[in-house]
Formats: sequence, structure tokens, C-alpha cells
Amino acid sequence: MNMETEIPEILLNKMKDFIESNPDNDQYSFITSAVNNFLYKNGCEDRRVAENYLNDIFDQSPSTST
Repeated sequence: MNMETEIPEILLNKMKDFIESNPDNDQYSFITSAVNNFLYKNGCEDRRVAENYLNDIFDQSPSTST
């Protein structure tokens, strides 16, 4: 899936700075984590979203179970 959106320049710059200073992350994982975090905190009840949110908090790899 491709997504195009405009975000404030300060957010884009901070995202780039974070990715550059954290070699284990890339743009895809950064955006995926941000969207997952947003969904969970705004009431999404999908179990996979909750699992990914908790994995992000505890710095674990994403679950591969379905």
C-alpha cells in the first residue's frame, strides 16, 4: 500500500533525525508503529493492534501468529 500525505516540516525533520540516529528503524517501521499506536490509543479493539502496541512498548518483535 502506498500512502501520500503532507505533514508539518518539523515532524518530518524529527522523524528523519530519529531514523538516522536509530539504525534498527526505517521509515516503514516508524510509520507502522505510529499508526498502530494511534489506532490503539483511539479505541481500536483488534487483537493484532493491541499485540503490536504492547510489543512496541516492551521492545519485542511483532507476533507472527494469526
